[in-house]
Formats: sequence, structure tokens, C-alpha cells
Amino acid sequence: MIRVDDITKYFQIERGLLRRKVGQVKAVDGVSMVIKEGQTLGLVGESGCGKTTVGKLLLGLLEPDSGKIIKDEKYVVRLETDKKVMDNVVFDNFKSI
Repeated sequence: MIRVDDITKYFQIERGLLRRKVGQVKAVDGVSMVIKEGQTLGLVGESGCGKTTVGKLLLGLLEPDSGKIIKDEKYVVRLETDKKVMDNVVFDNFKSI
């Protein structure tokens, strides 16, 4: 089982020669869910709503800015994924068909 509690991921906007922070993009803000063993998760939404970022957070390709990802009742910063799991991740874009 994987439990996600209130995860957030913001990306900083930097400008200028000194890379000054001028804002942030809230890619994921307060997402929570439970994925039980054997279940399939499908994320559906408009372009730019954070689906890919949530997927990357769940796979450990990004670290959340806040919140918790809990696998089998153990808090983890990064989920350890094996090739079998990675092979089953599909990002489908109807525009590319």
C-alpha cells in the first residue's frame, strides 16, 4: 500500500543574470491518496494540472517540498522502484496519436 498525505511540489521562477527568484509555480498542491496493493491508478486532467509531476513524485524522480509518501506503513523520501513498476508507467498524450 502507498499512502500520499498532502504532498506539494513548487517550482521556482528565476530571472536575470543573478537568477533572482521572482515567483513560483504550484505544480502539485495538497494531493492525498491511497493506492492499495493490486490497484491501478489513473490520473486524468487538463494539460498542465500536475499529472506528470504527481507521477514523478510517486516514482521518486522528484522529491516533494512538503507532505509524506508512506509505503507499507514506512515513511519514505523516495520510493524504491524496480524495472517492473517502471515498465507499467504510461504517459498517454492523445495529440501524439
